[in-house]
Amino acid sequence: MIQLRKLKFQILRSRILTAAQQASLTPLMEAGYMTQRQAKKSMRPYRGKASKPGKPPKSRTKKLKKSIRTGRDRSGLVVTGPTREAFYGRALEKGTSRMAAHPFMKPALEKVRAKFPGLWKGKSLSKTPEGKKLNRWRMSR
Repeated sequence: MIQLRKLKFQILRSRILTAAQQASLTPLMEAGYMTQRQAKKSMRPYRGKASKPGKPPKSRTKKLKKSIRTGRDRSGLVVTGPTREAFYGRALEKGTSRMAAHPFMKPALEKVRAKFPGLWKGKSLSKTPEGKKLNRWRMSR
């Protein structure tokens, strides 16, 4: 009898965790898109003068600006940043031994971070596919 209860708890626990992951994916993607928009907005066109160290890079070809994307990696985490098309994005963000940093992702994240908690308002586990299964299971008992 105790083992049966333990098994039911483990099944419910995994379903609840799955529902929580599904419910938080949408707000996480929204947070990524907000950061992406802010990073792109921070890059100004190049007009003969390079940006000062510590300021976002200026864009000549818009290649870096176009390469900033939001998506999920293999482990399911939400990732925002430049793709391999603009391989030099990391060097600009962090700097190198010969060049000062021109951060654009971290300042963008800092600017929009205060809005993140509001993205979860109104989100409910019962609206996710796994949450609906849990509700049906609970009603059948």
